[in-house]
Amino acid sequence: MTWLRQCRAVLRRDFLTDIRYPVSFAFGFFDAVVVLISYSFLAGVFGSSRPDGFEPLPFLLVGIALTDSLTTTLVTLALGVRNSQQAGTMKAVLALPLEPARLMILSMVYPLMRGTFDFVVFAVAASMLGVGLQHANLPAVVLVFVLALGSALVIGLVSSSFALVFKRGDPVLWAIGTATWLLSGVIYPTSVLSPWLGWLSRLLPTTHALAAMRAAVMDGGAWATIGVDVVALLTFDVIGIPAGLWLFTSAVQQARRAGTLGHS
Repeated sequence: MTWLRQCRAVLRRDFLTDIRYPVSFAFGFFDAVVVLISYSFLAGVFGSSRPDGFEPLPFLLVGIALTDSLTTTLVTLALGVRNSQQAGTMKAVLALPLEPARLMILSMVYPLMRGTFDFVVFAVAASMLGVGLQHANLPAVVLVFVLALGSALVIGLVSSSFALVFKRGDPVLWAIGTATWLLSGVIYPTSVLSPWLGWLSRLLPTTHALAAMRAAVMDGGAWATIGVDVVALLTFDVIGIPAGLWLFTSAVQQARRAGTLGHS
């Protein structure tokens, strides 16, 4: 099978698995609407203050839009592995003449599409709520978003590896999710953090993604302004994705040796 045929097969599998529960899609859209409305009200709490120099409503909506799309990407990738375990198909899939790393590369396609779709939906909704996009630097927005998606895939690979060996993925997702909401500046600027928490926040790719995305969307995103954050994201992706694929391959080999590959 060629890469293209394999990609189409994996993409079809992931899509059909995802739409098997249409109610979850409906609740997802409902949740997005509630979140957007809630954040539009929350923006009033800032009063005349300008977090990181931005208007409160765009600051909040860009934060939630990007964070939600990244969460969707990494959760979709991680749950794909976990669902295959629970359905008893993981052993059969990995018995195919398909290297584990190649399988995960192909499995990244649908999560990337889901995350992009979520971001576009939030962007359209934000513009309807009055967030002006006329100053956005579109090339910078696309670049930052792609690099941010790459960082989400790295975390998804780590969670998938954890799930494959320990049959659980939630601790990884929970830890990363908690750190992101607490330290990355989703709903408040990182400048309010204490010095040591601020140092920790800079270790998270979402911190750099949010800072660069806000600058790109609301402030024209001059390359000199977002350059440091772009380099940080690129470094994380270049190192993290190969390391994540190696980690998943090692997890598959360990599960095979332990005879637990088909266990849920």
